[in-house]
Amino acid sequence: MKSMALAIMLTLFITIALTACFDGSTPTLQTTLGNSNPTQADDNDLTPDGISNAEVTSQDRKRDFSEDEIRETLDNYTGKTAFEAMESLRETGFTFICLNDGRELSDFDPKVFYVNSYGLNYSKKEIRLVLLPIDIYGYTGYEEKFGVIGDIVEFGSYVHDPNHSNGKEEIKWIVLDAEGSHYLLCSLYILDSQRYNDANVATAATWESSSLRFWLNNTFIDEAFTQEQQAGIFLTSVENDGGITQDKIFLLSYDEAWHYFSNESLRQAAGTPYAISARLFVSNNTGMSSWWLRTPASPLYKFVVNPSGIHDNSPRVNERAGIRPALWVGFDILNNNP
Repeated sequence: MKSMALAIMLTLFITIALTACFDGSTPTLQTTLGNSNPTQADDNDLTPDGISNAEVTSQDRKRDFSEDEIRETLDNYTGKTAFEAMESLRETGFTFICLNDGRELSDFDPKVFYVNSYGLNYSKKEIRLVLLPIDIYGYTGYEEKFGVIGDIVEFGSYVHDPNHSNGKEEIKWIVLDAEGSHYLLCSLYILDSQRYNDANVATAATWESSSLRFWLNNTFIDEAFTQEQQAGIFLTSVENDGGITQDKIFLLSYDEAWHYFSNESLRQAAGTPYAISARLFVSNNTGMSSWWLRTPASPLYKFVVNPSGIHDNSPRVNERAGIRPALWVGFDILNNNP
C-alpha cells in the first residue's frame, strides 16, 4: 500500500511539473520564445507604420541637404499637393508647418491641399507652407490650363538665386482676375527688393513719380520678358495718388490686395533667394517678407503687406521692401508662352 501511495504521489508531482513547464502564460517561456528568432521584431520594437526601429535607425542616417536644394524642390512642387511636397522632402528631416493656422502638416490630410507658397527657415529646419484647399477655385491639380482664377502659371523669367551663372528661372504667377481673354497676374513670390523711391533721404513721391514705377516698366520688363512676351502685356490705366498712369507693369493697390487675397495667409509672400540677397527682410517668425503696394499712407510713407499678411503703413518711401509685380496679359501669349 505504501509503495502504491508513493507511486500515485510521484505521478501527481510529475504531472504538475509538466503542466507548469508548458503553460503558455509562463513569463519565462514567453520571453525565451520571443527572443528565439533574432530576425523577428517584437511588437514593441515597431513604429506605428510597422517599420522596425532598426530600420528607422538606418533611415535616420540622412545626408545634409543644402538650402538651395530644398528651395529648388519646393519651387518644383508649388502648385502641387502638400502630400507630394512632403514626400519629396521627407529625407531632409525638416518639420512641415502650415502657415494658415500654425499646425504641423501631420495634423491633417495633406492630400486635399495644394501648396500656394512657402517659407523656409533653414537654421530651424522648418518648411512653412501656405496651403489652399484643392477645390477653392475648382482647382484639380497642377495642369497646363490658363485663364482659371487661382491657377498658377509660368510666364517670363527672372533670376531667382544669387548665382547668375546658372541663368534665369521661370516666373510663377497667380491668376487673380479675368476679363474676356485678358488675365490679371501677380507674381507668386517676391522677386526683388527695391526702394519705393530711390533717394538717400525720404522725399515726397507719388506712384507716378516714383523710381519703382520707372524700374518696373523699364529695367524689370526688359529683364523678365522677351519682346514677343512684352507685346502680349497690355498697357493698363492704373489709378493712384497722382491720378491715372499708363503702365504695363505695376503694383497692386491696397484695395486690390485685400480684394484678390481674401485673408492674411493668402497675402503672405516669401522672397526668392535673389530677393533676400538684395536685402529683403525675412521674418524669423513666419519666414515671410513685406511687399510694396502702390497706395500711399502719406507723401512720405506707403502701404506694404507685412510678413503676417496684414497692412503696414510705417515704411518710408526710401526704405526697401519686396516686389510682387502685377500685369494684364492676353490668353494667347500665355498659351503660347515662348
